[in-house]
Amino acid sequence: MANRTYPTVRVEGERGLAASPATRKRRRPGWLRGEMLIALIVLAPSIFLVAIFIYGFIGWTFYISTVKWDSAVVDYTFVGLKNWQRLFNDARFHSDLRNHLLYAIGFMSQCIVFGFLLAVLLDLRTLAGRRFSARYSFFPCCFGYRDRRRLAMVDAAYDRDQPSLPPSV
Repeated sequence: MANRTYPTVRVEGERGLAASPATRKRRRPGWLRGEMLIALIVLAPSIFLVAIFIYGFIGWTFYISTVKWDSAVVDYTFVGLKNWQRLFNDARFHSDLRNHLLYAIGFMSQCIVFGFLLAVLLDLRTLAGRRFSARYSFFPCCFGYRDRRRLAMVDAAYDRDQPSLPPSV
């Protein structure tokens, strides 16, 4: 197939000579070029699925909370926020909410504090057994029991062959 050439028509305008609209290339906006375009193409399926399966179901759950569906029989009679009003007037809901908040605050604060302290300890270069503790605090997340046993055997053989770390100053 031969390369076709299209004639360009020059039009005199306010800014001098310009190519005619028939030959002008259509350009993408500046933010939609190169790596940004590739990133959008790669992320588009994930964004679409999150929109449906996360936010779509949140919206569906809110809609269901505004209808009269009290039993196994589906009833889409709209009652507005009457179900929410009944929920917030229930003493058991307040007790459950208080217990949940206390548990979440107590548990999450401990996880954050101890996790931070463990990260600081692992970051210290003078901590004896740093390599061991760093490796075995992360490996259970990645490998099964049999694989961890094999890695421990390899690690023990490696430790026998390597001199120990110099004492901390």
